[in-house]
Amino acid sequence: MKEAGLPWPLITEDDLDRQSQRFIAIAKFGDDLSESFKNKSVRQYVEDQPLFW
Repeated sequence: MKEAGLPWPLITEDDLDRQSQRFIAIAKFGDDLSESFKNKSVRQYVEDQPLFW
């Protein structure tokens, strides 16, 4: 990011806590899913992540 001249995003503790709780919930949700559905769930989680830059 330094080389691109982009500013570093401010990630607050609340943002981190919210995303951590969401990740844990998604991981627990996927425990009982088939491999195919687990992969779809993880893919959706990753695609829904906000881009801070």
